[in-house]
Amino acid sequence: MNLSKMLKIMFKNITSTIHLSGLATKFANTHFNDRAEVHQAVVQYIALKASSFFRDGINQLVDRWNYVIDHDGDYYDE
Repeated sequence: MNLSKMLKIMFKNITSTIHLSGLATKFANTHFNDRAEVHQAVVQYIALKASSFFRDGINQLVDRWNYVIDHDGDYYDE
């Protein structure tokens, strides 16, 4: 089973869009046999990220939220 399919299964109950392009790129050619393997790979991927990765992502939330407010609740221009 490929990562994209596994992530869709794992996150099927999440209503917001999740930006995982780095994760998808990292494991693009990786085959996982089950959810446990996907889980372990994702946990390791996150554990290896520098703290600045998370800090910068959280800091970007303010700009993204302001954009949504300025565009009447739309995150993407249509």
